[in-house]
Amino acid sequence: MPYTELFTAAGLHAASLAVLTGLAILYSVSAGTGVSSTLLPDS
Repeated sequence: MPYTELFTAAGLHAASLAVLTGLAILYSVSAGTGVSSTLLPDS
């Protein structure tokens, strides 16, 4: 029983980390494109 709880907790932790990293990557990419578009309005 404790093993399943441990695996479930580890899975939830990994999933939350994956979501956080994904959001951080999306935010950095969107911020980077926004900065580049403001610095280079022609492109």
